[in-house]
Amino acid sequence: MFDLLLIIVFIGSAGALWYRVSEKIPELVAIPDEVIVDRLHDDSARVRVFLLNLKHWWREEQYREPLWRFCEKVVYRLHIFLLRADNGMMALLKKVRSLGGLPGNGNGNRKGDQIHEAEPETTPPASPSFRSALIQEVRRKKVKSVVPE
Repeated sequence: MFDLLLIIVFIGSAGALWYRVSEKIPELVAIPDEVIVDRLHDDSARVRVFLLNLKHWWREEQYREPLWRFCEKVVYRLHIFLLRADNGMMALLKKVRSLGGLPGNGNGNRKGDQIHEAEPETTPPASPSFRSALIQEVRRKKVKSVVPE
């Protein structure tokens, strides 16, 4: 149902766009080529002047440091934004997993997907006594390998 609604909206907006553009085509065809060429030359001259001013501004040492600071702030804020987005996606993933997954055949998987269950852990939790016993076992193996029998 939702897909059908999206298709209808897409077709309607594409039709409205085509109608608006088709109204402007006769007006655009009526513009002489000389006017278009002159406008392109004016625009390219503005771009060249802007780039020359930027080049001159960059060569002055006093402006380089503020530019690099600005770039640093922008990249840092982008970094923070990406970290927050990642954190939000992880929270959403945890929520979806806790609620039972995506709609499908009842187990959170889509039809045809196979269920891969995690294998149970074979090592016990690292309690202090287990850890010390493990260390002693490693030491014994080291001593056996160093001392020839």
